[in-house]
Amino acid sequence: MTLDTDRAHAIDSAVWMIGGAERTLTPFAMDETFWPRMMAGEIPGDGLISFYYLDSRFPSKEMHPKGDELFILHEGEAIVYLEGPDGDTPHTLKARETLLIPKGVWHWAEPVTPGWLTVITFGEGTEHKD
Repeated sequence: MTLDTDRAHAIDSAVWMIGGAERTLTPFAMDETFWPRMMAGEIPGDGLISFYYLDSRFPSKEMHPKGDELFILHEGEAIVYLEGPDGDTPHTLKARETLLIPKGVWHWAEPVTPGWLTVITFGEGTEHKD
């Protein structure tokens, strides 16, 4: 196997798309245009890997209709709320723990103690609500 030196370098990006027949990783900037473009299908890819510093509550609930989502908390502590028929159910997530959020489940999170969170999901069709 030869190293593709055009792709083997550090890139300052908090979001990576997984996609294409080659299963390549493509960096994207996480700016104010990212989610509107993602929800509109303007950003190609099969999966999404993102890295956040979770220091405040999610601005809205979200739901991923195309696939599950995995939260990996590297440090800190967070409460992840999953919406169900009886309301939002809290799940405490501590450093070095994971939580699988099934596709189609509305959810949101807030930190107890701020920390780094990696999220792996299928972002296409993501919806947000208050």
